[in-house]
Order: sequence, then C-alpha cells, then structure tokens
Amino acid sequence: MRGVLGRWMGPWLLLTGAFLLMVGSLSPWDVLWGGLVAAALLVWSGPWLSEGRPPGALSPARLWHFGVLVAWVLMDIVRGTWRMLGVILGPRPGANQGVVEVPLGERTAGGARVSALVASMSPGSVLLDIDWERRVMRFHMVDATRAEDFRRELEWFYRERQRSVFP
Repeated sequence: MRGVLGRWMGPWLLLTGAFLLMVGSLSPWDVLWGGLVAAALLVWSGPWLSEGRPPGALSPARLWHFGVLVAWVLMDIVRGTWRMLGVILGPRPGANQGVVEVPLGERTAGGARVSALVASMSPGSVLLDIDWERRVMRFHMVDATRAEDFRRELEWFYRERQRSVFP
C-alpha cells in the first residue's frame, strides 16, 4: 500500500470517521456518503496529499496560530448565523443576494482553498468557483450589499490568521 493509495488511505479513513461521528449513524448509506464526501475532499485538497508534501513544517508557533484560526472561524460562524437571522427575519429576505469576487492576492493554491472553505463555513456566503487565470474567488452572498466588508474581512483573515498556518 505504498504510493498514492498509501498516502490517501489514512486521511480518507479519518475524514469518513469524522463524517460518521457528525451524523451520528453507522447505517450503510451514511458510511457510503461519508466515504464519498471524504474522497471528494481529498481530491479537492490538491497537491498537499497527492504529491505527499505537507503544507509546511509543524512548530509550536504554527500550532498556536492554528488554534487561533479555529477560534476565529468559530466566532465567524456565530456572526454569520446572527447576520443570516437578520436577513431571514428582515422585510425582504433574499432581496440583496448576489455574486461577489474576491482577489486571491498572495494566496497559494492551498491558501486559496482554505480561505474559500473558511468563508463558506459561515452562513451567508458560499464559494462558487476559483478563477485561477483571473486570480479571483467567486462567492454567492445572501447579502451582497456588504461585499466590500466581506472582501476586507477575508483579506484581514488571510493576512492576520491564515497565512502563518496555510499560506
């Protein structure tokens, strides 16, 4: 089991296990879906696993920054949930939705994927695609009136929280 299959089997099992813990079921359909979701995430993760190179050396400082990054993501999910509540209960739900482009800036391919994943975890925005030629990420936002704030927050997040962990 050397080579690509050997490098993918452990992460695939871990991701499938995390999925099963999340749904709280071991039914055959959930195992199948978990395996498919895990495989899709591994294919999406790009060269980090397929070429066998990690995103960077592990150090105490990097672990600390990863913890800060996770805390920030959790707080952003709470803020996004609060904003969504305002949109849903507002006078015209969905009236201001639209597509917002965010420049990739200095992000590496892996860094762009992490930024897109983090931005999509918070309710209110979801990645549509990454245009590598134009170097922009395209998001659908439920409230596109705050597009400039979204771009600014995502750039701040990359510069202050993500770059030290996932450049």
